[in-house]
Amino acid sequence: MENKRTNRNILADLGAIRGLLIRSLSLILAAALVSGGLMYFRLQRGFTPLYQASAYLMVSSDSAPEEEADTLEVQDQEAYMKTLIATYANLIRGQTLLNLTIGTLDLDWSYEKLLGRCEVASLAGTHIIVVNVTDSDPEKALDIARTIVSLAPGVLMDMVGEGSIREIEQAYGKPAAINSVSNIKILAAAVAGGLLACLVLACLILFRKSFQTAALAARQTGLPVLGTLPKGTGEEKEKRVEGLRLVLSRIRHALPPADPEEGRVVLAADAAAGDGALKTCQSLAALGVRGGLRVLVADGNLRRSGKAKEGKAAEGLTDLLSARRNSWRNMVQTGAGGDFLPAGTPVRGGADLWQSPEAARLFKELRREYDLVFLVPPAASAFPDAAAQAPLTDGAVFFLTLGQTARRDAAAAVDLVAPMDCPLLGLVLTDL
Repeated sequence: MENKRTNRNILADLGAIRGLLIRSLSLILAAALVSGGLMYFRLQRGFTPLYQASAYLMVSSDSAPEEEADTLEVQDQEAYMKTLIATYANLIRGQTLLNLTIGTLDLDWSYEKLLGRCEVASLAGTHIIVVNVTDSDPEKALDIARTIVSLAPGVLMDMVGEGSIREIEQAYGKPAAINSVSNIKILAAAVAGGLLACLVLACLILFRKSFQTAALAARQTGLPVLGTLPKGTGEEKEKRVEGLRLVLSRIRHALPPADPEEGRVVLAADAAAGDGALKTCQSLAALGVRGGLRVLVADGNLRRSGKAKEGKAAEGLTDLLSARRNSWRNMVQTGAGGDFLPAGTPVRGGADLWQSPEAARLFKELRREYDLVFLVPPAASAFPDAAAQAPLTDGAVFFLTLGQTARRDAAAAVDLVAPMDCPLLGLVLTDL
């Protein structure tokens, strides 16, 4: 039974999570947008745009002796040019040229800083070297690139002693920043925000102890909801009356067929203490009486005593079931809202009294006298009385309070009565 209850709870939780996620899709999307927006503004606040300026130099072997050049094989000449270009490219990044550039422009930079902002590369298949300089100030980047390529020929040709290098195009700066806020990070933040919202919503289902919706109560208990009753105050009073009328009709239709000459007995069990089964059954009885039915509410909580109108302890079920009294008719309290049979003198336990011949005889008489009898035991999750009373009835209805009844109490109540010879009719959700 414990495994069955656990599986039912897991399925109910998964179903509730799925339903809540679908209903909360707009909230999840909003969380994703907010997270992505926050990441964007965070990146934007710490973001520094960088601009790049470029200049080009051409390397040639003009200074090589003609007779030596004529004797060079083509392959050797290509290898010679590659070496020459690589030599000039490395020297452009060297301390001599870059420190001279710093001094010329009076930059408050170190060699290492300028080296980090300067990129030198040869264009494949050509004799061209490109110098890229990056800085947050586009004008400064352009000045540095222009100065490097203008100083390079005079400084580097003396150092290399072979070939030549010259500026072939005026330095220019790119108008747009070469870096941008990372779209990948923004997308990742949006996805993380959406997943976090899903996780929070799932935790609301998994870690809350009570039912918040009728759908969740139905999924976990495996029983249909016969009705949800709002508070009977203010504008909701009329809705509550309509809800009671609907519940009474559904209970009567859910009961299995029986002898038309006999009434029906319904086990009306609170899942937990305070779920309002007794009070709700009295309201149902009043509606039934107004509809022409003969209805009795029997207080099956033998652990407490009922009170007579004079304030004395009222005789009732315990006195009948223990054979201290034979007639129930003078114990019934009659009113406009139907008849009421008190619990009687309180006893400890009392579950065994429901298995007595007196109990079977009493309910046989009540079936002949009334169209509908509500037998209300003590809370089914706390006491075993409901299981003992169930065989005397034609069906069981469980009363739960939304936002109050613990899920484990509802499961325990259903599991207590389920093995008995008593059909489980459904749930009545109250908000008392």
